[in-house]
Amino acid sequence: MLASFFLAPAPPAPADNPSLAVNLNYVHGLSYEKPQTIMPPQFWLGIMIVGFPLVFYLPTHLALSAWFPGTGRAGPGQAASLDRHREGTELS
Repeated sequence: MLASFFLAPAPPAPADNPSLAVNLNYVHGLSYEKPQTIMPPQFWLGIMIVGFPLVFYLPTHLALSAWFPGTGRAGPGQAASLDRHREGTELS
């Protein structure tokens, strides 16, 4: 996000290159036509970096972890190997 904010062009796209990608990752607001003007640009970037993960991604992660417990810890075939290792009965 920091690279998008500092290196990519802000909206709108220049008239001589209207297909130029602007506002990558929505770091300048939620529009491709103009940057947001409700708050300072650095504050918006801070919300994108800190607020979105806390408000959207963390609750989604917690909800999915509660709905599907125990998945994602070991890949196929690894669970039995981990159990044997814990019990000290590793196959040679």
